[in-house]
Amino acid sequence: MIITDYHSALPEEYSALKNEEVNDEYILAALYSLCGKKELGKTVPFSCSNLTNVFTPDGATRMIKAACEKK
Repeated sequence: MIITDYHSALPEEYSALKNEEVNDEYILAALYSLCGKKELGKTVPFSCSNLTNVFTPDGATRMIKAACEKK
């Protein structure tokens, strides 16, 4: 399974940096990569998707586990 997208919520303390045109993931990536906020690497996405379905992290884990068990 290939994950093509994920969605994470921007922590409240950084919400002032957000505008309507930039999604939370880009702000999180910039804070992590450019500002050294490495603790944001522990931010858990609330959903992820492949080309056809949207999953919670638990749902994606179950699908990956089931696919591995079939092999």
